Amino acid sequence: MTSLRSSNDEAIQFIRGLTGYTPNDQSRLSEALQAAGYSSQDGNKNLALPGDAVIKVHLIMQGLQRHQCRERINIVVSSIASNDNLGRRGFELGLEQYIQGNPAQRGEVSTRTMATTLEAIIGAIFIDSGFDYAVISNVMARLGLGWPQ
Repeated sequence: MTSLRSSNDEAIQFIRGLTGYTPNDQSRLSEALQAAGYSSQDGNKNLALPGDAVIKVHLIMQGLQRHQCRERINIVVSSIASNDNLGRRGFELGLEQYIQGNPAQRGEVSTRTMATTLEAIIGAIFIDSGFDYAVISNVMARLGLGWPQ
């Protein structure tokens, strides 16, 4: 767990730099940074839902393109898309200072909150891009969430 705080403009610029994606509607990325309980009950969970799904689809497609067996694909998807891995990756990327957390968490960002935020960022970009899989493929690579070498 760690603490945060920066402006919304700084946060959007940081995410643009990380992902290489320029949003059409910055409000989606702003929402992606709002943990549950920050300003609404659900916070970024509605964006995390498609984000989680697109992460898994992306990894499955990478596995199929590499002619991997179903069991290997399942292992990789479970590992990379896990909350522990996504949370760890979010902290490695430095996202914690940009998350608007639930006031009850007193400025702390948990691994679970980080994982949900990373999923929400990917979900926001997927929706904002008009469901463009090529955009997501690039974003996933830039975030270091691709198939292991």
